[in-house]
Amino acid sequence: MSEDEFLFSPCMLKSINVTEGYTMRPLKLSDHSRGYIQLLSQLTETGEVSKDVFQQRFRLFKEREYYVVVVQNAKGKLVACGTIFIEKKLVHSAGQVGHIEDVVVDENERGNQLGIKILEQLVHLG
Repeated sequence: MSEDEFLFSPCMLKSINVTEGYTMRPLKLSDHSRGYIQLLSQLTETGEVSKDVFQQRFRLFKEREYYVVVVQNAKGKLVACGTIFIEKKLVHSAGQVGHIEDVVVDENERGNQLGIKILEQLVHLG
């Protein structure tokens, strides 16, 4: 696996204008070193997540309908993220449901509408 490997194809993303200097994209295998776990820790307890554990979980996510969208600033630091996973159902004519979770914006970046943009992207992916 390449460190630049995306969790899913960026072509799946809706074109959304984020604040200048920011980029929205799928999670990458290398994002452990860009502060992904530290960002999540602003939302909830994360515990210790080593690079190896992160990579194992990344591979598992790739095998399922599990999408993590991140926003990075001009310096490459991750400043916002959100997740949607798709659950296959037997109800609703064997339909499916998207569950949005783990939406967080770095405390120093709040007020830039990044959370709203993440949610818009996750709804699109769902």
